[in-house]
Amino acid sequence: MSKLRNKQQLEFALGKEVRSGNSSGKYHVDQDPLAGLIAFANAQFIHSIYDSSEPARRVAGVVKTSAGRRTCLLRDELGISYEFAEADNRNPLKWTDPQLSTTESSHEKGVGPKWYDSLLDRIQDTQLPAATRLEAILKWARADMIAAAGFVLNELSKTTASPDWRNALVFAADAVNFDSQASRAKVCTELLRIARSMRDTQVQDDRPVVLCAIHRVGSIIPRSRVEELDEFLAPGSAIDTRLATLQTIVRIFEAVPPDNANLITGISDRAATLAEKRWDVDVFAAGEISALAIEGTITIAVLGDERLDQLLTDAESLGKPWVIRKLIRRLDEIRKIRVDRKIEVLALDEAIAKLKHKGQRDASGAE
Repeated sequence: MSKLRNKQQLEFALGKEVRSGNSSGKYHVDQDPLAGLIAFANAQFIHSIYDSSEPARRVAGVVKTSAGRRTCLLRDELGISYEFAEADNRNPLKWTDPQLSTTESSHEKGVGPKWYDSLLDRIQDTQLPAATRLEAILKWARADMIAAAGFVLNELSKTTASPDWRNALVFAADAVNFDSQASRAKVCTELLRIARSMRDTQVQDDRPVVLCAIHRVGSIIPRSRVEELDEFLAPGSAIDTRLATLQTIVRIFEAVPPDNANLITGISDRAATLAEKRWDVDVFAAGEISALAIEGTITIAVLGDERLDQLLTDAESLGKPWVIRKLIRRLDEIRKIRVDRKIEVLALDEAIAKLKHKGQRDASGAE
């Protein structure tokens, strides 16, 4: 089984989110036994850069029990199956990551010549649905990761791919491993090109593709090229990539801050501006605005920018304890990562102390 590494792939496979009644944006299906599983899936990807809100098809599923261990199988209308299994009997609410389940019979599960040839035929068959070809790529990667990754990179470089196939390739690029610096650099270039070309699309189904491309770039881009993400922090596109890009930049630098401030000047300025504007008492609101304010501030923190102190002062001025708590939690997470790597954390310590002092004053009612 090949793991679906993120919510984007889960979304692509299962279809868009289904809403009903007072649903607050959770995946769910008709069958009641699946409720716990779907709740887990949503919680598992709580930090995902993408949170869908578009309605679409439902999926079917069944829960099976074998030797006291439950397995939940989901299948979408394209016939692709996905599996969750309990991690252990001691914690029945803990499930493993979502995984792509093969539908071949037992004699097809090997990697013999016939199976391999059949797999490659499905991948090359442009008449098959893109999702089916993506499933075949993921199976191929299990048998030969280097060859599968090379194919994905070659296909990404083709500008004539159909929209569905292009989208599937972006998800495939997020699922396979590129084993050389040169291939990773080329993948970054192609994914950035695709994300750039799709930012102004009005097709809502393209949103997870763009954000997945940015997410994948963030996991493999050389730090010397991070400034190329700058354009995705700009407003005005049909698909708003700013929050996803801020989160991606945080992941790049959370363990080790940049060693050359000149390489991230544009990003620092945009992140600071995004946060500063949204901390304004006349602008701030829960939801996307607060997310941009918080993520912009955390970006400034991981970059080691001196504007952090002023942004924290702006956040404190709102008088919202939940904002202070969230900032403390996020800064403390980064601090722990850097302490483990023996990276200096004085600036983070000072920021956390400042916020905690503010929280204590608010709790006591003192000025």
